[in-house]
Amino acid sequence: MGEALFRRNKKYIIVVLIVLVLLVAIYFSAVNRENTLFYDNAVSFVSRPVSQFMTFVGNKFGDFFDYFKDKKRLVEENVALTDQVTELEHKNAQLSSYEAENERLRNMLDLKGKNPQFDLIASSVISKDNSNYYGTFLIDKGANHGIATNMAVMGTKGLIGYVIETGTNWAKIQTIIDGGSSAGCMVTRTKSVAVTNGTTALLNEGLLSMLYISKDMSIVEGDIIETSGLGQIYPSGIMIGRVKELRKDDSTQSQYAIIQPVEDFENIKEVFVIAKTLE
Repeated sequence: MGEALFRRNKKYIIVVLIVLVLLVAIYFSAVNRENTLFYDNAVSFVSRPVSQFMTFVGNKFGDFFDYFKDKKRLVEENVALTDQVTELEHKNAQLSSYEAENERLRNMLDLKGKNPQFDLIASSVISKDNSNYYGTFLIDKGANHGIATNMAVMGTKGLIGYVIETGTNWAKIQTIIDGGSSAGCMVTRTKSVAVTNGTTALLNEGLLSMLYISKDMSIVEGDIIETSGLGQIYPSGIMIGRVKELRKDDSTQSQYAIIQPVEDFENIKEVFVIAKTLE
């Protein structure tokens, strides 16, 4: 009977068994999946900090080497820029030298154009007396170039002094501001005559005084003073300077003027010796 019952329900029993087998397989599959997830989570928990640390170290080493690469590049760029600046400074110095030379030549031509009556010998200053810096100096032309003592000397703007000594290829110049140096002068505006005088007290300031100003002489600050031609050294009409200040001499009850020369005696580099006055 039992066997007969099995045979009648054989198909149903087989189906039930298959379902049970599937349920068991699903169960064990789920259990294995949970174990796998747990393992994965455990490995991830341990490995993630290690991975992050290695990534951090790698980045830092990369930054470290990048720093030295950038520093080397910046050093090379700095050297290149320094070389460029040096080259530009050199070129600028050359241009300044050319500009100064052109200015000197223009001044020379302009001076000769304004003074066609003078035979001028252009000369360069080669040394100055340290003990009397503004008073005397040497030039690079002398007797071989036609220069003699008592010849007047001027710059591109006005009177400088005269020759007091000569050599074969040099000459010594005494400036109009040197102590004891004097020159006949006049006020351009009024033609009133007087005498300029170099003094030790004014020498270091690059100034000189004008004496023998009569009480009735018309003279004001800013008046132009030029050579009068009186005497045997300086031709007339060469600008000396301007009246800077009028003062009174209490001992003689007379007045005198302080003259600001038109030439800068501290920076004289070139001069023109008046060899002769052309007719």
